[in-house]
Amino acid sequence: MGLGFNLAVWSSGLSSPQLKKIFMINLRWILSLLVSVILLQLNIEEVSYLGWFSF
Repeated sequence: MGLGFNLAVWSSGLSSPQLKKIFMINLRWILSLLVSVILLQLNIEEVSYLGWFSF
């Protein structure tokens, strides 16, 4: 389930609630990963900052 899967679900109009749920979970995972990479690049070691980005 990569970006292609997300685009396919998005283009189908998210007609199925199950597909929409899968898409949102996947999108949330991608956003979490991006945030983690950004935090690593900024070298933020303070745990309190992580709470703001948590879903």
